[in-house]
Amino acid sequence: MSKLWWLGLLVFALLTVSIGCSNDDDNGGTNSTNQAPVIDSITCDNDSLIEGHLVTVAAWVTDPESENVTYSWSCPEGGIDFVTPVSNSYMITTCCTVTGEMFRWIVVAASDPHNATARDSLRLRLVPAP
Repeated sequence: MSKLWWLGLLVFALLTVSIGCSNDDDNGGTNSTNQAPVIDSITCDNDSLIEGHLVTVAAWVTDPESENVTYSWSCPEGGIDFVTPVSNSYMITTCCTVTGEMFRWIVVAASDPHNATARDSLRLRLVPAP
């Protein structure tokens, strides 16, 4: 057999071993893919937020790999003040004058240590103080 044939066989064998032994992840060679957390639900402890009062919104989140999850809360339309964070929940109040019934979206982003993120939202009713 020719030297070229043996050389080709050697290159093929080395590539096969090299590819078979590669480890492109941080999971100890398991080659698993990180998945984003799953937001099971978002809740509010009251049907409405009365101007100047507090309510608590909470996100119920699971992570497929059972990793720690961090939470980021926002209200894109404004008018909500996020007062006190507690793990998966936040106490919120109004930070504007509520002249009539209005609605705001409360958005939560849940992220794992690999920055895989899930987002969900809750529509909250704001009403003026009595």
